[in-house]
Amino acid sequence: MAGRVLVNVRDSAAASGKALQFAIDQAAGRKLGLHIVFIIDEAVASSRKPELLKAARDRGTSVLTEAATTVQASAPDVDVEATIKEGDPTHVLVDLSEDYDMVVVGSNWEGHDHGGRFAVASLRVAAASDSPVAVIPDIDVTERRGVVVGLDGSDNSAHALEFAASEAVRINEPLIAVHAWTLPVVPGTEFIDSASFYEDLSADSAETITQAVAPIRAMYPKLAITPVSFDGDPTLALSTEAEHGKVVVVGSHGRGTVARLMLGSVSHGLLAHLVAPTVIVR
Repeated sequence: MAGRVLVNVRDSAAASGKALQFAIDQAAGRKLGLHIVFIIDEAVASSRKPELLKAARDRGTSVLTEAATTVQASAPDVDVEATIKEGDPTHVLVDLSEDYDMVVVGSNWEGHDHGGRFAVASLRVAAASDSPVAVIPDIDVTERRGVVVGLDGSDNSAHALEFAASEAVRINEPLIAVHAWTLPVVPGTEFIDSASFYEDLSADSAETITQAVAPIRAMYPKLAITPVSFDGDPTLALSTEAEHGKVVVVGSHGRGTVARLMLGSVSHGLLAHLVAPTVIVR
């Protein structure tokens, strides 16, 4: 259904709570409807144990009722739909994604390098979704500032920049535009004046940012934009800035069938070690 945000809620109160609130804020701020879905895993649905399925449905009804109450209290003008679905959560969310403006999922990331089952599921949804996906970890970003966005000169990065800018304006935060670069490893470059070469690449990076944000400055003249030219790995660059930001936005380079198996390396790197709410834009 067009013009709506889809959010998956489950038993994990911490992860679902932050994911739900993010979805509410997106729906209210962008004047969209909100569809809350509770998914009964296919293992339960196919168990042939009526009492187990009934218990799951009862739990789903309770979770959805509580979630809808939260929405009404936080954003009474948002049109809310709540449904129970059955099947593999990843497949259900991916199949639904083409009809929504954004899919929001929680992650049970707990401050270490390896998340649990739902961290893996969020990676799969982000890889295969037809719409932007927001992956929300259990991290408090109340005291943080800024919307961080990665730039690489691609169309996907331009789409990410457009979303990030609109989000920064919506929540009244500065935009942190990040472009990463490294000295290329090419035979023969050892004979080049490395200092001059470094300066040229640094200047090119700064110019890439300037050109990318020029339309954004024209569209949002009051938006504060901080350019960050980073000498190093792009995933490290974004993670470093995202540790201090409210949200990080990046474009996905996944396409076609391959997109159902993997993300771009930067997107995957950010989702594998979440440091902030992360939005993958296509």
